[in-house]
Amino acid sequence: MKNLRFFTSFQVKKINFEGKRASGVLARNKFNDLVTIKARKGVILASGAIFSPQLLQVSGIGESRLLRNLGVQTVVENENVGHNFIDRNILNFGVWASKHRPLYVGYAMSSNTTSQITIESEGWGKVASGFAIPSLGMVPPEQRTEALRALMKPLLTGPMADIMNNMIQVVGLNHKTYSRGSVEAVSADSADAPKVTANYFKDKRDMKQQFVAMKTLMEVIHSEALQGLVNAKTFKGTDATLPVYFSCLGRPQTDATAIITPCLPKDGSSTKDLEEHFRNVVVSSYHYFGSASFGKVVDGEDLLVKGTENLHVIDASIFPNPTRVNPQGTIMAMGHYLGKRLASKSRRLKEVLV
Repeated sequence: MKNLRFFTSFQVKKINFEGKRASGVLARNKFNDLVTIKARKGVILASGAIFSPQLLQVSGIGESRLLRNLGVQTVVENENVGHNFIDRNILNFGVWASKHRPLYVGYAMSSNTTSQITIESEGWGKVASGFAIPSLGMVPPEQRTEALRALMKPLLTGPMADIMNNMIQVVGLNHKTYSRGSVEAVSADSADAPKVTANYFKDKRDMKQQFVAMKTLMEVIHSEALQGLVNAKTFKGTDATLPVYFSCLGRPQTDATAIITPCLPKDGSSTKDLEEHFRNVVVSSYHYFGSASFGKVVDGEDLLVKGTENLHVIDASIFPNPTRVNPQGTIMAMGHYLGKRLASKSRRLKEVLV
C-alpha cells in the first residue's frame, strides 16, 4: 500500500487537539526526540484496554478529578474513561503428562454455553514454565515479587525442567466475568505505567463460577481420552529441594489420578479453603476489555470518542463485556470493518469535492 507507513520505535505521548478535533499525536522516537505527527483526516487509537484509556486521560479526555490531578487540560470530560475494566476470570491447571509430545497450541477447543466455560489447551514445549515464570501463579498475589521470579526461573529451567516441560495446560475461560476494575494514569507521562485494578472476585458470581470451571476441567482431565496420557502412577517426582508451592511435584503419587499444578488442596477441603485457594492462584487471562466502553466512551458507526470529531478507538477496550473466546479474531474483524468504512467515506468525500 503506497499510503501506508510504519513508524517503529515510537512511543505516543499524547493525542493533540485543535478544539475537539484530533490534529495528530506527540511521540518520542528511538533517539529520545519528541516529534509531532500530524493527522489530516483523523486518529485511530488501538493501544488495548490498558493503554488506550491511559492515552485518552493524559490527552485530556476523562474524569475531571483525575485530569486535574494529572495537570492536563480538559478536552472532553467523561467519567467513564478507564472504568468498567475487565480481566477475564479464568482457572488454569498444568497437568503432567506421562508421554512426551511436540509443542502444540490448541487455543479454544470447546465452548459450552450451559456451563459458560470455554476450554483452551496448550502443551509440552516450554509452555508451563513460560506461564509460571511471568505470572508467579503458584503463590498468593502479595508474594509475587521480582525477587521470587529471579529464584523461580533457575528452578523451573533446571531441576524441574523435565517435569515442567512435560505439562499440558488446560484453561477454563469464564464467559461472563462480573467483577469490574479500573485503569488510571498516574502521571501526564504515558511512559509511566498506569494503575490497573482488576478487582478479582469482587462480584461473588465470579467465585461461584470458579467451582464450575474446576468441575469442568477435572472432567476433562479424568476423561477416558486423557487418562492414558496423564498416568500419575508413572510419576517419579524429583529429588530436588522444592519450595512448598511445588510440594506436590516432589514425590511419587501412586494414589493420584493426575499430577496438577498449582498444587490443589487436599480432597474433602471445605468451600472456604477452596475459595482461598482460588484467590491465591488467581492469574491474569491477558484478555482485557471494557475500559473505553461503546456507548459510554465511544459511540456511533465510526467508533468515535464521544465529544471529539475524528478520534476513533478500535480495540477490546470498547467491548462492554468479554467475548466468549480469545478476542483477537473479533478485534481484527472490527479493525477491518472500521478501515473499510473510513476508506469508503473518504472516497465518497473526494467524489463530492471533484
